[in-house]
Amino acid sequence: QAVILLVRPFDEGNERLARMLSYMILMRNGYSFFRQFALSGMIAQDGILYYKAMDTVQDVRGEGDLTCFLEYYLGMLSRSVSGFEAYIAQKHRSKMEEKQPEENKPPHQPIAIHPVVEERDTPLPSRKKTPEIASRQKTIQSIDGIEKCTTPETIIAYITTQQGKQLRIIDTKPHLHRLGITEEDILRAMQESQSEFSQRALSVIRMLREDPTRMFSCRDIELTLGIKIGTVRQTCYTLASLNLIQTTQVRGHGNGHESHRYFCKKALAA
Repeated sequence: QAVILLVRPFDEGNERLARMLSYMILMRNGYSFFRQFALSGMIAQDGILYYKAMDTVQDVRGEGDLTCFLEYYLGMLSRSVSGFEAYIAQKHRSKMEEKQPEENKPPHQPIAIHPVVEERDTPLPSRKKTPEIASRQKTIQSIDGIEKCTTPETIIAYITTQQGKQLRIIDTKPHLHRLGITEEDILRAMQESQSEFSQRALSVIRMLREDPTRMFSCRDIELTLGIKIGTVRQTCYTLASLNLIQTTQVRGHGNGHESHRYFCKKALAA
């Protein structure tokens, strides 16, 4: 089966088109019970990012680059699905607790649902911060649940799964330091793995180390290795979270959109 869509985010009917895309993606992933998917509420919360994405598409100097729009829209959809999955998980835990015998049942404690933290390429403007200062804020975030991972293999699997839910660079250094796991241990586990992700990740690392004086964009890696840019971005975010590569943000020409560049610091030192 194939679904072909003509996406015109800069024309009329943006909200209807976005809702149609939402229905299609959700149903194809098993969420056929969805009846409504209100985009307006999300736009109200993320108004600045939304209009920035639209302005980027309409900017003739950008030559029709849809990167900013797609990153915004897909990120919004990913956050919605992740939030709903967290809600389902809470309901499941509540039912499991109700099945426990009363004598063995622990004192009731409210189950907290942690809000899904979104990554913003450009932070929302603040009265106390100029756009230049705000743009330097770190996108590295900590995440709950990683404390259950105690081996390089489980850490790799966990970070890979998290990136599949929402793209963001996760700060794993404190956890790895407590366990005494080094970057070399992570790399060795990846080299011993035969998974498709590990082979792809090792190809990216080799590419960055071959030219240690250069910072690569996702587009550079896509063109060189022949990997889809969405897969490249997810792979690079995972490698950066595992401290196998480094990343920095640069401001693009014309539209002011910030994007990541990747490099290997250890290769530079060598």
